[in-house]
Amino acid sequence: MSKYLVDCTAQAATTVKLSTEVKQRMQQLLKCVQFAIHCIFIQPMIYLGIKRGADPRMPKSTILSLL
Repeated sequence: MSKYLVDCTAQAATTVKLSTEVKQRMQQLLKCVQFAIHCIFIQPMIYLGIKRGADPRMPKSTILSLL
């Protein structure tokens, strides 16, 4: 049983050597994911926050009041 635990920790501690091409592709993928999160999640949250307001008694927002 203890030999198995030692083997698992040894495997977890090893580092994976990646080529520069793979690293570049992973960086590009992360940039795409960040962009998608920004466009898909953050923008609608800002829109809903402006449209609904923080408080029901809050006056309606207009374009001029946002500037």
